Amino acid sequence: VIGTSVQATSRLDEFGGSIFYMNRTHRWNWGASLEQTPYVSRGFEAGYIGNTYVEREYRYLQRDQSATAFLTYPFSRAWRVEFSGGPRRIGESYELTQRTYSASSGEQLTEETTPLQEFPTLNLIEGSTALVYDTSIAGATSPIRGSRYRMEFMQSGGTLRYSSVLADMRTYLMPIRPYTLALRGMYYGRLGADGENEMLPTLYLGYPGLVRGYDQYSFEASECVGGTAGSCPAFDRLVGSRVAVANAEVRFPIWGAFNRSQFYGPLPIEGAFFADAGVAWGQSLRAGTPQGDQTPVVSLGAAIRVNVFNFAVAEIDFVKPLDRPTRGWMWQFQFRPGF
Repeated sequence: VIGTSVQATSRLDEFGGSIFYMNRTHRWNWGASLEQTPYVSRGFEAGYIGNTYVEREYRYLQRDQSATAFLTYPFSRAWRVEFSGGPRRIGESYELTQRTYSASSGEQLTEETTPLQEFPTLNLIEGSTALVYDTSIAGATSPIRGSRYRMEFMQSGGTLRYSSVLADMRTYLMPIRPYTLALRGMYYGRLGADGENEMLPTLYLGYPGLVRGYDQYSFEASECVGGTAGSCPAFDRLVGSRVAVANAEVRFPIWGAFNRSQFYGPLPIEGAFFADAGVAWGQSLRAGTPQGDQTPVVSLGAAIRVNVFNFAVAEIDFVKPLDRPTRGWMWQFQFRPGF
């Protein structure tokens, strides 16, 4: 098995991607992967200085690069154990972009980017063990029946020493065909002496696969009232060294909802209604910002997923983040199957 993935924004330094190979010829499966993942956090502040309107954007970027070898052994069709390990490199930058505008005409006058802090490169050696249970049945766009569990422990050494714990439990029930009730509970945390070191990649609740409606690029300066320079309380509450997430979703094939004799029909399109919730706690991990307020965030919404020629699953969300008082319903787009 060979696979690839790519993610990109308008900035070259936020490019990410991965490539992996797996050999399943024998019962002991083995393989390797190369990966680069960008983690971006932003803070905002704005105001008038004389006849000039000034916006300041604080951007914290981490690039996580790794090479991993892995080995798996299935005990049965449902249970397997996984081992993995390899080197990992993390580089960081923290910068301020200041834009000024004419208060009378609104014309942009200047834009300057200034580095605020330099960080040492982080070099690690990691090893992990995971116990996995999987009886899920995949539909064209999301799992529709069964259960999936993953319990994982990872130990890191090198520049920093810390442990990571992951517990991810998902179940898919179909009380009435073709409607699936999908439930997920997940915890991920870093423990140990260096578990909250600011050089580690940010744990952020607002990624689309966790709590929808809190995407980092959707925040505006007007939502950051009450923050100190470079901080945004509405954003900082989403960042920590440990996160817990709960998701519930009712998903159904749109064609099958009206024609019970077929499931997906001529087009593999799925509709869904969802509720997401999550909480982050521990140190903020963002340079120059205070610890978040450690209160949960919740969102509600509806989604449509489409299988794009078996190449990818495209998802469009119409979501209301309940803990962003100044934001109403909003659209989000992503390429990924349902959880």
